[in-house]
Amino acid sequence: MSTSQYLSMLLSLPCPNCLDIIASNRTFYTRVSGFSVSCVITCHLCKASTQYSNEDSGVKYSNLVAEAALAGGINRNSFQTALATIGVTNQCSEKSFYNYQARMCKPIIDSAKFSSDIILREILDNLESAHLPGQEKVLPVGFDCSWSHARNAHQASGEFLYLGDLPGYNYQPVIGFHTVEHSRVIRKSENDSSKIIYNGNFSGTSRQMEHAILLVLLNDIMPILEQTDFTLHVCVDGDLETNRTLACIPAVGRIFADLKHISKNIRKNLMKKQYSRWHSFEQHIMRYFNSCIFSAGLQRKLNQDNAPTEEETRYIQVEGLIRHLLDDHSICWSDVCWIKDNPELQLQDPTLKNYTQTEIENFRSVITTIFRVPSGQGIVTTLRTSHNETFNRKILKYLDKWIDYWASYSTRHALAVLDQNEGLDVMISKVHTAATEKEFSHSDICNILKFVKERSQKVLRNRSEMQQ
Repeated sequence: MSTSQYLSMLLSLPCPNCLDIIASNRTFYTRVSGFSVSCVITCHLCKASTQYSNEDSGVKYSNLVAEAALAGGINRNSFQTALATIGVTNQCSEKSFYNYQARMCKPIIDSAKFSSDIILREILDNLESAHLPGQEKVLPVGFDCSWSHARNAHQASGEFLYLGDLPGYNYQPVIGFHTVEHSRVIRKSENDSSKIIYNGNFSGTSRQMEHAILLVLLNDIMPILEQTDFTLHVCVDGDLETNRTLACIPAVGRIFADLKHISKNIRKNLMKKQYSRWHSFEQHIMRYFNSCIFSAGLQRKLNQDNAPTEEETRYIQVEGLIRHLLDDHSICWSDVCWIKDNPELQLQDPTLKNYTQTEIENFRSVITTIFRVPSGQGIVTTLRTSHNETFNRKILKYLDKWIDYWASYSTRHALAVLDQNEGLDVMISKVHTAATEKEFSHSDICNILKFVKERSQKVLRNRSEMQQ
């Protein structure tokens, strides 16, 4: 409704004191502040003054707009443009907008931390009930770190995602998260002294951010692990060296390298110019390496007594591959090499059958080198950091890589955690409560659940179409 229509409607109302309905017997005074329009109407007959406002008592539209922009993952400029396009041109100032958002930060972050803590305890209770005597009590997690709008940005976030199965959940919940940020300093001119406009919690380099985040997450989770006698099995990607950080923590039982990142590094190293003579063997090498990890990891997950160890797996990946390419499949695993149980099948070219022993030794040296992973990392596992990467894409809904959200970075990251753990509907409700200190009505909740359900069904349809 336009402001003129709103005022016209107010003047058509009878005076609440004398019930006079003639508009010419009244004068009015309006005050516009941001989205708020207040009007004081004075009746000349009874001298009574009545105040009206387009806002509910205790709820400011400017506050609601700041809340909506935060929950929707929209910056002020974009939301300002959208509102102006539909005719809402008188809006709150930039300072007021960010002040309203700042008030919501702590409640939102606290809600996300509480959610992660509750789910962690639920997971440990579930694992405890399923634990068999004599077995190691293990909490499998994936860790990944993402930077804000650039790799050398001023902010970064990291999370522990639970990589096991939890009844009632069809996704991997966040059981711990942390963000690090540099302080922001401005200087109006070269002669002026610098002024801190935002106090961060980190002063190191961008490369050190991952280790700082990991240490905080480990320190947060260690007390409850010590109480419950659980150890961590952590799956990490191969982009950064985290072994030095994880190896110093008693609660960390095993460190596993993510298969996707290992494979990427192997392929990248194999395709170097110095190994050009072996480039044609890429498919053989990658297929055999990955198949060995899939086979050994699955047997380990199923707790089979004869599950291959790390050493046995690494041996087969090298010696088994070489004999396989020599058309000797005696030590190959049946689920890795089909020719072992089906000798009528032919080994595809290229092979090593026509190579000299010296050339074969060179091939052995090459694959031993490119198969090497950081010391202390295991490969025999079904744990993957792909779930962390999926969550990183969800973070992008709230933290656009093109925009530097230096003041609301941690809050927007917490919104992604709430969305992941509790669902979009709960996240929206918590943001609304943080902004207004009021809860949605039953009809509002039903309307929110309706479009959240529609989105979920659309995601499932898209997935099924992609798999066809």
